[in-house]
This record gives sequence, C-alpha cells and structure tokens, in this order.
Amino acid sequence: MHVRVWYRDSFCVETWPGWAGLGKLSLGTDACMVSVHVSTPVLEMYPKVLLDAGLVFLFRQCFCPCSEATATAADDMHYRFKMTALQAFLKAQREQNPTAAFYKVDIFKYQAKSMSGTSLPVHITNEWQVDESICQLKGTFVYNTKCRINPAPLKFVSLLTPTEGASNVQSSPQAQWANDRLVWKVPEISPSSGMGNFRAKMELKSGPGQPSPVAVQFNLEGHSLTGFGMELKSPTYNLALLKHRLVTGKYMAEPVTQEDCSQL
Repeated sequence: MHVRVWYRDSFCVETWPGWAGLGKLSLGTDACMVSVHVSTPVLEMYPKVLLDAGLVFLFRQCFCPCSEATATAADDMHYRFKMTALQAFLKAQREQNPTAAFYKVDIFKYQAKSMSGTSLPVHITNEWQVDESICQLKGTFVYNTKCRINPAPLKFVSLLTPTEGASNVQSSPQAQWANDRLVWKVPEISPSSGMGNFRAKMELKSGPGQPSPVAVQFNLEGHSLTGFGMELKSPTYNLALLKHRLVTGKYMAEPVTQEDCSQL
C-alpha cells in the first residue's frame, strides 16, 4: 500500500535580513485505499529536520486527531498513527467529497525562523527618488546561489509595488498597472540569469510622494527552505510520493531613498 506526503513552506521576510516561515505536513491516500482492510494496526512516521545555521524552530504542533506524537530527540519527532482512527477520519472525508481521487490528512504544522538572509532565494534592492509631483523607482533582483534550493530556478515571479495616488505610470520592462499597483512579471530567475532590473516613473495627482516596499511572489515545487524530511517505517505501507512546495507569504524589500544612500 502507498502513502503520499506533502510539505508546504510559506515564508515571510519582515525585517531584513532574517525571515520566518510557516509549514504544514499532510498525509494522503488514494480513494480506493480507504476501505481496504489494514493488517498493521499502527503506522509510524519520523519527520526529520535538517537545521541550517541560525535556523530556529519556534513550535511544532500536531493537529491530526488520530496520531500520537513523541519527541525522541531535540529535532526528531515520532508520530504513531492508529489505523482504525485514521480510516474513520478518511471515511468521513469521503462522505463529504465522494468523487475525490485521494484524500489528505493534515498531520502537523511548524514555524521556523532565521536571522540570516543567506538562505533567501532571491535578493531585491528597492531605491526611490521622490518629490512633490514625481516618484521614481529603481530596483534590482538577483538569484541567491547560497540558498538551500540552489540551483532550482524560480518561475513565474511577480514583483509588486503600490501606486496609490499616481495619475500616470511609465515602467521598464513593461509592467501591468491596475488596481493601484504595478506588477512586473518575470518568467524565471535562476543562477544563470544574472542581475535583473526594473524601473518606474509615476506622476502624482498630489504630492509629496512616499517610497513603497516591493513585494515578491512565487511558488516553487519540490523544494523547502526549512529542510523538513520524513521516514516511513511500516512493513505494509510504502512511501509513494514525498512532495515539497515553497510559497511566498509576506516577502518584501523595504524602500531606500537616495537620501538614505547618501548617509551610508
């Protein structure tokens, strides 16, 4: 029998250069397996943590109603699943959604924090020149080859900044301007991409203008910033799929003005 496992990391950057991330691990099974007789009464899972320098796990909370968690070491959690309770939980999901191909059970969630920016996938600069009638933005982005996910490329990246109060906007490369925000679409950022640039000039309805942060959004399949892994120990079950997904939360580059640069 086969078990599928999903990891999802959602990280945010609030104060450069550190970051904090929220994660969740889910277990899934094919719909046809829900009613299969289970000869093994207990399913054991061993989430493993690979710690980067400066990475601190603030909490790990188990919220699956059919599992018991014990800590065997500082960074090693052991989860034992009662198969009868797990099957009952999956059957309840099937009753709610009988046409689903497979069903997921959320096992636990965690939060990690790092005071180092070396593990962030992309570095952004964000410099503004503002006056009474015009705001000008000059920014750069570059792939961080020191991050854990290297050399995986970031695809379908969006760079966003608010434009509230602007009456006319010019941008390079051409960005989408709608709903009081400017959005640059970058197909890919990779180790071989080099440094990318983005610029904008905004005419204001009324001044003075204010510098704004630039947010970054992307999803990345198959990788994780926190480094969670898992072992499945069971004579009956095999691990059919172990899938990681990394998504951005509040990932922002705070604005810097030319006045700030002159004081450095």
